[in-house]
Amino acid sequence: MTAKRLLLAAGLLLLGGHTALAASLPADYTNGTVVDENYDPYHIEQELAANMAEQQLNYAPKVTTLENGVQIQRTPSDDGIYNTYVLKADSRGCAACHNNLRETLNNLPMGHMDLHFAGDIDVTVEHCIGCHTYSPGYVPEEYSFGSLVHGLHKTDTFTQVGGSCMSCHDANEGSGQMTLWDQTKYDAMRGILPVAEDAIEAEFSFDQTTMTPDEDSYSLNWLDGWTDYMVYDDYVNGLQTEHQTLLDWEITVDGLVDEPYTMKMSEILEEFEPVTKVLTMHCTLDPPGGGCISTWEVTGIPIMDLVNKAGIQEGATGVYTVPTDEVCAYPATMEHLAKYDALIVYQINGHDLRYYQGFPVMSWVTGMGAPNYAKQLCELLVTDEPVDEMYLYQGWVREEEGRFFNKPNTAIFYTKEGQIIKAGEPYTFEGYADAYEDPIVAVEFSLDNGETWKRYDTEGAQAGVCVYWHFTFTPQEEGAYVLKVRSVTESGLVSETPATTMVNAVY
Repeated sequence: MTAKRLLLAAGLLLLGGHTALAASLPADYTNGTVVDENYDPYHIEQELAANMAEQQLNYAPKVTTLENGVQIQRTPSDDGIYNTYVLKADSRGCAACHNNLRETLNNLPMGHMDLHFAGDIDVTVEHCIGCHTYSPGYVPEEYSFGSLVHGLHKTDTFTQVGGSCMSCHDANEGSGQMTLWDQTKYDAMRGILPVAEDAIEAEFSFDQTTMTPDEDSYSLNWLDGWTDYMVYDDYVNGLQTEHQTLLDWEITVDGLVDEPYTMKMSEILEEFEPVTKVLTMHCTLDPPGGGCISTWEVTGIPIMDLVNKAGIQEGATGVYTVPTDEVCAYPATMEHLAKYDALIVYQINGHDLRYYQGFPVMSWVTGMGAPNYAKQLCELLVTDEPVDEMYLYQGWVREEEGRFFNKPNTAIFYTKEGQIIKAGEPYTFEGYADAYEDPIVAVEFSLDNGETWKRYDTEGAQAGVCVYWHFTFTPQEEGAYVLKVRSVTESGLVSETPATTMVNAVY
């Protein structure tokens, strides 16, 4: 056997390929040299194959078993050891060091807002980027993610455990830039099986009635006003409420009205007819793929019923919902309040609110972001502020770009990144799609890294309640599959950053 042929065979094996070596070769393949037809290279092939099999065991992707029995393999298996040995994928990205990024943030010495996503979504670097890029009024520094993360990781501890630039980044020769590994890793790793749109065989369904269990509801706990401490105390320690506090709670209607007044909730419940509906609350700064959303059965009194009782003066343009601590109040236009459900909510899923939900009462302005859902609501302030000067929270706009970065937003619930599923058997992904006041008209899925998209229409979906979708797919082969999900709105908006996850199918 020539050295050239031996090196070729070894190279194919090391790269994860396989070739059956023939007993003889044509002369033109060996530059005119005829190989000894009596030579049998089978033992060399076997030696190389055995060596590769051993290395595949030595460098097998890490498998983790969660408390609920679900197994996670963050790095796809490939025919060789490219992902684990060459790319060292198991030791890169946030999850390589942080089993639970939410807990890591909560344990920072300077503290951090507690992020509790619905749908068992893990906090990822994508969510951090969302808040720490451009979020005036929430984070003081704009476009601060790079400085923040590099500052936190410039420690002796990080380098002592082998941390380096490549722990978080990837060298992209195409762009000539360093990219975040977690954002581009699926472009670099082998073993991912693409499925084009026309080859996807799946079942899709959606509804707008699936509700969020109380224990799975999202919560963002700020510590700005004094009522925030009650909210936090409930979230951490389960602070108990008393129904009498709800009945004694007072709400004032004033501003541009003929007859301002204050009433107790007990009086309001006697005078006004309550409304019960399934509706969605969605954080206006919910990052792409985030779970800052909950759908509940809410019971409340229409805000406009209370405002109309006071007599609206000419020139009024909107209503501010004001919490007790008056740290912040947010407006909604009269037009919006008339078109969508706007309630003073006192029950969620059939029970009094919890403190973290805004006990005793909260405002609920359907079609708006969560800032309009004032906790511990005490005042409805009618204003004549020009509408074009009101910041209407209906998704987050990158100011200098003039476009939404999270509208429509879509996320994948209850599937962990790298989750091991069964090949040849159907697996159901689920999640939501929402765009505040803009109805969702379609949800689209890609299994070939966004090259093609399978569209499913959501005919009849209304704004105010998120679209809860199910996508059942059967992986026909063993291997890794990357699912991307995006949604489309009635006005033509398409998710800028699709929700993305990877699963490993095995027999």
